[in-house]
Amino acid sequence: MQKGNTTVVFGYCRNCGQKILGYRDANGLLKVECPICKTRYVSREMSRRHIVEDIYAPLGEEILIQN
Repeated sequence: MQKGNTTVVFGYCRNCGQKILGYRDANGLLKVECPICKTRYVSREMSRRHIVEDIYAPLGEEILIQN
């Protein structure tokens, strides 16, 4: 689904598992926050095979990612 020059991105929070959605802009940048645990994601699409993702925990908390 296109909304102007944006693309809808569906995913799951890596911290709590909540389903989240965001919009990737024309520059390939996606900023989204989980509504449950408030973990923030900033993702940039570098090429069709390379996506860089930064995950930020809420202030005073730690990310619970388990490998």
